Amino acid sequence: MRTRDLLFAGLSHLRRQKLRTTLTTLGVTIGIATLVASVAVGVGVRGIVEDGFKRERRLREITVYPGYDREADEFAGIPSDALRVEGDMSDVRRERIRKRLAIDWRRQHARTAPKPLTLDRLRQFESWEHVVSAEPDVSENVRVTFRGQVVPAECAGFRGNADRLPPVLEFGRPPAEGTDEAIVHEYLLYRWGVRSDVEVRACLGQTVRVEFAASEAPRPELIFLALFDADPSRLTEDELRAVAKAREQLPKSVEAMDLSPAEKAALLRALGRKRKADPSEKEDPPPETATFQIVGVFRDPDRKREGDLTELFDEGLRADVVIPGERAEAVFARVPMRKERGFNRAIITVDADEHLKPVCDRLKAEGFHFFAIGLFLQTARKNVLLIGFTMDFVALLALAVACLGIMNTMFTAVLERTREIGVMKAVGAKDRHVLAMFLVEGSLIGLVGGWLGVLIGWVVSFPGDSVALRLIREQEPNMPQPETVFRYPLWLVLGAPAFAVLVTTLAGLLPARRAARVEPVVALRAE
Repeated sequence: MRTRDLLFAGLSHLRRQKLRTTLTTLGVTIGIATLVASVAVGVGVRGIVEDGFKRERRLREITVYPGYDREADEFAGIPSDALRVEGDMSDVRRERIRKRLAIDWRRQHARTAPKPLTLDRLRQFESWEHVVSAEPDVSENVRVTFRGQVVPAECAGFRGNADRLPPVLEFGRPPAEGTDEAIVHEYLLYRWGVRSDVEVRACLGQTVRVEFAASEAPRPELIFLALFDADPSRLTEDELRAVAKAREQLPKSVEAMDLSPAEKAALLRALGRKRKADPSEKEDPPPETATFQIVGVFRDPDRKREGDLTELFDEGLRADVVIPGERAEAVFARVPMRKERGFNRAIITVDADEHLKPVCDRLKAEGFHFFAIGLFLQTARKNVLLIGFTMDFVALLALAVACLGIMNTMFTAVLERTREIGVMKAVGAKDRHVLAMFLVEGSLIGLVGGWLGVLIGWVVSFPGDSVALRLIREQEPNMPQPETVFRYPLWLVLGAPAFAVLVTTLAGLLPARRAARVEPVVALRAE
């Protein structure tokens, strides 16, 4: 028999059994539609997750922190006098108190990490395989002096593309790389009393002096002011010198205070009781200072109108005084505290997403602590994959039920057409012709049901998208919204009907083989 004859024979029988064919095809359609919709949702959700992470521009970045050996001796480096436990008590209780003394001592004494993030250490990171760069977080709390007024602020280095700064510059221009130029935030000028636009524009070309602290300990002058609930956010240089002198003379002025002799003696005892110093501690060196010329005044990016510019915050624009990145690295490296203890954190960039985990594993083995948002993406991918697998499994069960219906239809057709099969074989049809005819019927059901399933799976995406996007907007109203939750790649559109044809053909294989084995003589006797 010719292929054309086999095709028309299959179509002829399907037309004769319209209701049965329709119900069987409907089962395949529902199964494929469920499968297509679930796969489309899985692909769409994975895309939304990845797009959300990619907007962060940090998929290949690792934030590294100094390495502290948590397994080391918790009493190492602490003077024995600071760990002395007085009183008659059990050894177990004495050990508990000793541990708390160690905790209190470490809180009061800043210690250098066993593995600080110095510039030399960062250069070592850059020599690792797959590491593109290792840049320190050049951000520091400082005191900035302008026109004799001193305010606490934050200074940072900008490592992004300076060409992206003009939209947030109210006045002036971006700082040139390799220079002692800076841009300052408009609010910092406001705190200095610079209010009108004319006054702000007049600040361009003037200089500011930035003072970097020599240690992380609170400044004595600020502690002294806190005793009187004074506002330390805006001081003049003369006021700071006066506060420092008054602090030094405080013990000498006790006699002039309106206190009883007992109260004066108690106060002097309290002032004379000095904190136990760490033998390894050195006297703080003078603070590092640097002078920069103001070339621009910037503002905060508008998140609604300039959403993409919010990335500038991650590049250093979050501070009050922003200087070129390379210049900031050089200045910060001269700060005595940074020379000894290194930077608070650094950003390592790898060359590809798949190399993120190996670099993180090496950092962990080296004893450093880190955070990589790209690792969360890998976890999110796994979770979405598991959810998608569950949905696909349910869809496959629905398709399996449809296949059982096809097998039942085919077996029934074999019984009903036994005499027809006998006639065909009596006039010369071979077993392979009968087998092919029944397989063609199953394939046609799969082909029609598969394409209808794709169509229905696409149609249901419209109300599904509407509900899903509304829920996303309710949860994250300020975040960029995806265009769709359902995504239909080409491999899905073409693969679903092909899979349906394969499944239905296999489902009809057993009944077809049974039909092909029918003996002509027995078939002709059948009623």
